[in-house]
Amino acid sequence: MPHESVSFDRAASYYDATRTMSPEAATAVTGAILGALARNAAGRLLEVGIGTGRISLPLMARGLPVTGVDISAGMVAQLRQKLTPEHHPPDLIFGDATRLPLRDEAFPAVLTVHVLHLVSSAEAALSDIRRVLAPGGIYLNKQYRDNRPLAASGAWWDDALDRRRHAPLHRLHFEDQRKLIRSTGATLELVDICDEVNRQDPEDVLDKTRRRVHSWSWQIADDVFADCIGEYEAWFRTHYPTEIVEELTHELEIWRWPPSAPPSP
Repeated sequence: MPHESVSFDRAASYYDATRTMSPEAATAVTGAILGALARNAAGRLLEVGIGTGRISLPLMARGLPVTGVDISAGMVAQLRQKLTPEHHPPDLIFGDATRLPLRDEAFPAVLTVHVLHLVSSAEAALSDIRRVLAPGGIYLNKQYRDNRPLAASGAWWDDALDRRRHAPLHRLHFEDQRKLIRSTGATLELVDICDEVNRQDPEDVLDKTRRRVHSWSWQIADDVFADCIGEYEAWFRTHYPTEIVEELTHELEIWRWPPSAPPSP
């Protein structure tokens, strides 16, 4: 059964506090995006899934004109509260990534950051991103690769939901996203931005899971989640008895599509 694109309205009040980068990593990500835009003579940017402006606000502070599209009014309200006179005023538009309310070939560059696994159809989102890109434009997709310290936790939930005959979690992992984009005919320039190490206390991870902070848990029916969580906590404490260390490399994918063939005479 098709699923809907995920709105982060329920997470708007706590999103920024739970999706953090170190100041050094945030600065490096901003520099990498600006560098890619400069190398490709792209003087403005569309961010699809702009949310609270976590990525685009530093770009606006550097004078970059940004248009942002998001499905969550609550997330965009958080962004508006953070705007100051130092930011280039953004154009903010309500819309779904799979049906962008924008004209064809309107932008020299489009950016997504951890969005493709949240939309109702990644194929439709990519098609619309390609539609709104100007000829020769670039599609930037911010990702990371890591040591996947919580992979066993994800596998636990997949198994638990399968045993309860619950629909499987929809997760289009980063490597699958890359394969999908490549299948559309796009070519990739991959930039390693910087490395970062995050250390998490197991009880903090459990608390966030219990409070359903992260979007992967939202698609689980409330009664099923309640039935799972006690069993999960006991398993988790045994499997993760000490500090959880995530080692990651921030990446910027720079995608280019070949020119469209002219229409037949």
